[in-house]
Amino acid sequence: MEEKKISEKTVRLLVALSSKMKDNAHCPYSMFPVGAALLCEDGTIFTGCNVENSAYPVGVCAEKTAISKAVSEGYRKFKAIAISSNLKDRFIVPCGNCRQFMAEFGFDIDVYMSKPDLTYTQSTVGELLPMGFEPTQLLDEDRIDDKSIEIDLDSVAKQTGIRKTSITNGLNGSQNGQHANGCV
Repeated sequence: MEEKKISEKTVRLLVALSSKMKDNAHCPYSMFPVGAALLCEDGTIFTGCNVENSAYPVGVCAEKTAISKAVSEGYRKFKAIAISSNLKDRFIVPCGNCRQFMAEFGFDIDVYMSKPDLTYTQSTVGELLPMGFEPTQLLDEDRIDDKSIEIDLDSVAKQTGIRKTSITNGLNGSQNGQHANGCV
């Protein structure tokens, strides 16, 4: 594996750019601006900010914005990302969704989490998301064939105290085309 040491000058640039990106954040609901700066393997930098929406789940985090911009331009290999917010006494950390989003591109990406005074701490995606879901887990050779699984329903019923007919209905769908949980 090739050495990917990032110079202090580059880290400081990433932190400064991520801090500047807070100015572009659209966060009228949380009033919590976040900025990010992503360093690609070839030295190209993409920036991003959080973009909130009144329908909360459709907002986009700064890290996702920067990564999505890079991917849309054909980049897939990243060395580092810096993240900034206005938390004065704590370093900003990426949310769980962003950790998993970054993991798609590598667990060895350096993550620089900063404060408004531009001080920072460093971790990696892998350290922030131990046991994260990896793209390799979707490979066919890592999965078993569902049809090869034998389930002893009598044993399951005995261990759980659930009637065998309830288990069977849950697996196969009960009368009237509905599953045991009421879903069609």
